[in-house]
Amino acid sequence: MIFDSLITPMNFVIVKDALSQFLANERDNQIRIAKQKGKDEDWIEQNINFAIYPKRYRMPNAQECPCVIVYFDGAIFPEDEQYCNSNCSEATLNLEMYAVGTNEDGDYEQIIKNCDENAEDRLNYLLSQIYKILSSEAGFDKGTAGLVTKSILNGWQDIAHPEMINEAYTILGKNLKYILSFQEPTQMITPVEIREIYTTLNIQDEFIDPLVKIILEEDNGTISNN
Repeated sequence: MIFDSLITPMNFVIVKDALSQFLANERDNQIRIAKQKGKDEDWIEQNINFAIYPKRYRMPNAQECPCVIVYFDGAIFPEDEQYCNSNCSEATLNLEMYAVGTNEDGDYEQIIKNCDENAEDRLNYLLSQIYKILSSEAGFDKGTAGLVTKSILNGWQDIAHPEMINEAYTILGKNLKYILSFQEPTQMITPVEIREIYTTLNIQDEFIDPLVKIILEEDNGTISNN
């Protein structure tokens, strides 16, 4: 037999979990700053807060916006960085962002700002939030406890446009891409090493991959971050 314990997840799973938590931490910090500046809950919900979905491939509905969906959609392994016990992965990280806008009515039910404008304004700022959190100095390094060794900003593009038949609200989307480099060991990463990463980064239960949970549960109980 090659293995004497359960095969552990590949590192791209751990990186995705870690970056989801990193975004959540920085979002919550921005909310604290906004409160310190006297912004009320309604303003914060409309302009600062956003949901994070590490496992979502369908377009969200209006109630789930604004939000960001975090996932990898592929990787390559450069030939000159392949070894018998570990290969360098150059993986494509996608951050799909969606925002919703509704019409703002003025006196006599006149529309003073339409749903398209509101959706665009929120989505543009959401792109700023995600981009500046992840691209900050040492952002990927700090956010993954050193797993990511190199990041390349690949660009962004629009991915969702308004439904012409819907005049009540608009959902718009953008996709931001990075190419991340990290090792994908072929030897077993131990449960102790996995636990150390998840504990160091204080990754909350909502962002932990189900298979990782099983590994952690078998390794002396579960992480308690709640």
